[in-house]
Amino acid sequence: TATPQGTYFAVSDVRSLGWTDGDTFARMLPERAGVACIPLRGFHDSDAGDTLVRWAFCKRTDVIDSALERLGSVDLSAV
Repeated sequence: TATPQGTYFAVSDVRSLGWTDGDTFARMLPERAGVACIPLRGFHDSDAGDTLVRWAFCKRTDVIDSALERLGSVDLSAV
C-alpha cells in the first residue's frame, strides 16, 4: 500500500482583523494579498463558524513562504 501524501489545513478566525464574515474576507484576499483561503461557511449549516477561513498547506515550501510574506506585508484589517 502507498504512503498517503495528504493535504493539510489550518483554520483562522478573522474577527481579530475586524471581519464579521469569512466569506467577505476570502473574496477580498486574492486582490489585496494575492493569496486565497476558503470560508468555512460552506462546511456547516449554522452561523457559528461564519468568521472562520481555511488555509491549505499542500504546496511547496517556497510557495508557502511567498504567501506568508505577502500576507505579512499588507493590511488585512476590515476597512
